[in-house]
Amino acid sequence: MFVATANTLNIPAPLMDRMEIIRLSGYTEDEKVSIAERYLVPKQMAANGLKPEECAISESALRDIVRYYTREAGVRSLERELGNLARKTARITHEIEELTHSLRDQSSDVGADMARSVHRAQRVGALVTNTGNTLGQVGAMLTEVRAVTGEQTGLMRQLTSDADRQRQDAGQAAELLQVLVQRFAATMTLIRDAREQLETGVTAVSKSSDAAVTLRVSLAMHYQWIGALLAAAQKQERVDMDVSNFHGCFFGKWYFGAGAQHFGSDAGFAGVDSVHQDVHRTGQSLVEAIRAGDAARTAELASRLEGLSDTITDRLEALMRQIP
Repeated sequence: MFVATANTLNIPAPLMDRMEIIRLSGYTEDEKVSIAERYLVPKQMAANGLKPEECAISESALRDIVRYYTREAGVRSLERELGNLARKTARITHEIEELTHSLRDQSSDVGADMARSVHRAQRVGALVTNTGNTLGQVGAMLTEVRAVTGEQTGLMRQLTSDADRQRQDAGQAAELLQVLVQRFAATMTLIRDAREQLETGVTAVSKSSDAAVTLRVSLAMHYQWIGALLAAAQKQERVDMDVSNFHGCFFGKWYFGAGAQHFGSDAGFAGVDSVHQDVHRTGQSLVEAIRAGDAARTAELASRLEGLSDTITDRLEALMRQIP
């Protein structure tokens, strides 16, 4: 007895007659959401070093991912999308932690400056007290009193000037700390607004019926990761990227979705697929070459990726000219 699994029944009829067909339906949308909440989200958070309080995905967000970003009966694509989301969240969390540490270090410096200022002011007070005692002891000798009084008056003026300067330094330090706190708050607001704008933009573009708009936006998103990868290759900086999935990228979703519906069997459109796949394969190889520190291999793959980008640009510009 042999047991086989398949996603299609396009097999020769004589072979099908000798087999018993058992149809198994895929997961429903509710089942996928439940699996993601119980198993996939905790797994990806643990794999990317995220704590529960650092990343929370609502049920509505999971349902949108299942509905608009996965097409298969199983949950492999869903797990891959959740992994991408977890990696991006981990990177943003790390950047925020670095900013927080920087602010904390600068705050420590400000606190140390203020402590030194207070200590100097206390020394000024002690010197003034000593000056008063000295004047009381030499009160019987008018000449010496005048001389000492003149010296102490000059000293007091100098000390008062130093105290004023220290108070100004402390005020400037406090103002600097306030500016840093305001910048930190502005940075957090900018990150939150950027996330909201990205989610709104992606949702709007995915629902747009204008083929020209969706093509240009998907192409721009595609070149965003290509540009980041080429910049990392030039600096020999390691990057945390996984660009092997040419179906799951923004351009791939357009190509196999709205693009296929609009252009159909157009020869120029069909020829883009192989170049698009080659771009992803070359990009993934470049990520691995940078990670391995192979400078010669990195330069070779970066040059090839630039050439492939030019090729796909030429072909897509030809498609754009067909859109009214």
